[in-house]
Amino acid sequence: MPTSRKRLRPALSPAAAPGEIKRRTALWFGGGVLALGGLFGAVVWWQSPTAPRRAPGTAESDLLAETDADLAVGEVGASVLVEYASLTCSACAAFAIQIWPELERRMVRPGRLRFLYRDFPLDSVAFAASVMVRALPAERRLPAIKDLYAQRDAWVPTRTLRPSEVRRWVADRAGPVVGLEPTEAFRAISDGGWERRIARMRLEAQTAGIDRVPTFVLPNRKRFVGLRAPAEFVSMVERARS
Repeated sequence: MPTSRKRLRPALSPAAAPGEIKRRTALWFGGGVLALGGLFGAVVWWQSPTAPRRAPGTAESDLLAETDADLAVGEVGASVLVEYASLTCSACAAFAIQIWPELERRMVRPGRLRFLYRDFPLDSVAFAASVMVRALPAERRLPAIKDLYAQRDAWVPTRTLRPSEVRRWVADRAGPVVGLEPTEAFRAISDGGWERRIARMRLEAQTAGIDRVPTFVLPNRKRFVGLRAPAEFVSMVERARS
């Protein structure tokens, strides 16, 4: 894996206009790693991020292949649905709140579907929150993500934060949402190992053509971006299984 940095196209939300590309490029990469004031510390991008581990013989290009970095729920061996999401994304929150309960009730709990959640942070706040969640015990991670989506107003900033503010903001506001004291959350956000892994997860997704959230990889390997009504979404996944 080369150690040089690569400029990649930033992710756009489903409603993003093409003109936002330059603005988000500036947020993510303009000014380099140090422009994010240590959150994306030089170690994250100058070192080769740790790749999510796959089962032997599994191709990196197979987006349905589960890795040890995925947050998974459902029966092993069932049809797989993958979501790429950002914790600050309002559409991703809408999926978690409005669609997921129906999908879980009708397909995941009966053992007909295995769901894989993958981090695709759109900004430094989402990145910090994702790293914090990964510090939790494995069984608490998906519930924490649901809580963060349900309580977005409590922690997603309504103004642009200075890079030096990001970690403390997320620790103070998002930490309590997932049951962490601010000091614990701040230590968790400083976990360079998970910073590198999430960075690698995002880079792999971009290489595969993922550029917006929420993006779903259906059981038939087709991709769907955006939302539908709960019953319609479940029907779409059902059809993709056949």
